[in-house]
Amino acid sequence: MDFLDLTNRVAIVTGAAQGIGLAVAQRLVSAGASVAVVDVNAKDAEKAAKEMSTDNARAKAFACDVADWDSVQQMYAAVATTYG
Repeated sequence: MDFLDLTNRVAIVTGAAQGIGLAVAQRLVSAGASVAVVDVNAKDAEKAAKEMSTDNARAKAFACDVADWDSVQQMYAAVATTYG
């Protein structure tokens, strides 16, 4: 039984290429959310996003260094453009 329905919702998950961030992103996708898979390692973020995408939910990779404010602003703008 799934208690969480995030259909038509967008989530931004940082550190989503591995570990806890990846697990959170996978859970959000399984609940129907569109997920911005954000990580400083763009290659691993892309791999993770491709592995968790389904017909019912979308995952897309975004490179971002959360310690760099300009990088965060650029990522947020890209997510907003992608998901509306």
